[in-house]
Amino acid sequence: MIHLKDVSEQADIDVDMVSEQSYFEQVNMSGGVMVTVTPQSSVSLLGNGISFDISLNTHSVELNQDLLNVSVLLDGNGNEYIPVAWEGDPPEGHHRSGVLSFGDNTSELITFSLVIKNIGSVSERIFEWKG
Repeated sequence: MIHLKDVSEQADIDVDMVSEQSYFEQVNMSGGVMVTVTPQSSVSLLGNGISFDISLNTHSVELNQDLLNVSVLLDGNGNEYIPVAWEGDPPEGHHRSGVLSFGDNTSELITFSLVIKNIGSVSERIFEWKG
């Protein structure tokens, strides 16, 4: 039996028990801001849209961006999807975290990229997962 580490919950998962695709945390540290993105473990499970756990941390710039307005999801064919919800810290401060969600029309995506624009001095951060 293979064991994978689920970084969002810090618990071991048996692969035999997982029915959805597993995707892992990615970190981008540019422009004085560390952005950590982890697709939630419910990707493609029961037709739910894709959601991401996101944290932003800095000691040098104000994190005042509305993630609904600066984020886009791309599929493997370059089609764009806009987020439908941000449940997390408001646009202010130096430490923010929450969940960015996309609509049900993203539930079947296997290969996708999350693009977050204009955080710190970085015009575009791209986080890619390939199924």
